Amino acid sequence: MKDKLTIFKIRLMLKRILIVVGALFLSISIGSGVKSAFAGQDINSVLTNWFNAKKTESINQIDKAITNEKELLMAELKKGLQTEIQLAEDELAQFTQDEIALRVDRLRSYADDLLRNMSIDNSDEQAKIAATLNAIYEQALEQMNVLSTTADEEPDNSTGVEDENAD
Repeated sequence: MKDKLTIFKIRLMLKRILIVVGALFLSISIGSGVKSAFAGQDINSVLTNWFNAKKTESINQIDKAITNEKELLMAELKKGLQTEIQLAEDELAQFTQDEIALRVDRLRSYADDLLRNMSIDNSDEQAKIAATLNAIYEQALEQMNVLSTTADEEPDNSTGVEDENAD
């Protein structure tokens, strides 16, 4: 039994030593942490400084991430904008060509309608020319009638030409 008692005492002693060493280690750890916290500062200022440092670091990270994303998006937007501009230019060029063709066709159609419906009324001119020609014809007939009647009255005239100065 002595052996059990000695073993029990040894174990108890080891447990006590472990408890003392653990308590000592814990005290040193807490003491050194408290010491750094109380070395001329209060806990409030330490926490405020830490939060400010973390806030600044977070703001810088967020700003950097936003800047990087903005640059990527700007590059994508530039590409997309160039594509849209090219599509708009092509569409505008096609629209312009279509409108030119449409307007030219309408203009040609209008000109054709004008030509079809155009009637130059030259009946007055034709009547004047016909009257002048009729007058000349009538005068020629009269002169021929005068010649024929004078030729019938004077059979001795062998030439058949009347002297105009004879009157």
